[in-house]
Amino acid sequence: MRTPAFNGSFYPSSKAELSTILDSCLINVGDFVDKIGIYIVPHAGYVYSGITAGVAYANMKAGNFYKQADTIIILGPNHTGIGTEVSISKIDWVMPNGVFKVDKVFADEIISNSKIIKANEAAHDGEHSIEVQLPFIDKIGGIKKKFIFICMANQDINSCIDVAKSIIKSEESLLRKSLIIASSDFNHYENIKETTLKDKALFKSIYNIDYEIFNLNVKKLNSSACGYGPITVAEYVAKNRGAKRGVLLNYSNSANVTKDYEHVVSYASWRFE
Repeated sequence: MRTPAFNGSFYPSSKAELSTILDSCLINVGDFVDKIGIYIVPHAGYVYSGITAGVAYANMKAGNFYKQADTIIILGPNHTGIGTEVSISKIDWVMPNGVFKVDKVFADEIISNSKIIKANEAAHDGEHSIEVQLPFIDKIGGIKKKFIFICMANQDINSCIDVAKSIIKSEESLLRKSLIIASSDFNHYENIKETTLKDKALFKSIYNIDYEIFNLNVKKLNSSACGYGPITVAEYVAKNRGAKRGVLLNYSNSANVTKDYEHVVSYASWRFE
């Protein structure tokens, strides 16, 4: 089983301190009908992006789709460069509060329907983008569900479409109801003005669910949004599920904490409806 690699850095190692921080990040949201079940959530240290992530998880918990979902799929970028083009985990993940069990039948089906997804654990060992989502999921009771963990090194449009189609086809063949989380931060280490301009340009294509334009614009704008592949996959699947638009839930940046407005990292959470 995979053991935690980032407790004590991205999130507290103390269970009591972790619970307190998660409580402070989760807000009360009235129940609503969620027909799509797809979210974009940041993955920085909780001191920086915890509130923005918490808004997404509060919405997730309040929506009926989360309550009905069999499996939670988390897609994250590969920051380490280790592993295959797109790596899926087939082992359970141990976290401080319990074990997140991988839906191995679903994982095998996704692999069989893809040209590029491979079973590979090395990509996940030192990668934080998926792990940091798990304490939030545990806090809203999601640890009881099954999981799919996908780490994307290749985030170009063709790879994203392959991943999205393999998920859709596998859901249909296995009759899975899957909630999807795309783990991503947005622009990195530029001043607040440049960061805001680049983010807003990308936000337009998320709002419109223009997955191909979004993917291409990341490079065109020279944006350093790290999880643009997972977001592209999320948009493709959202459109397939009948989503009409993206809804920006929260937008923040590291300067809110550091007061450094010249080297900003930005964070946004979204859901689709």
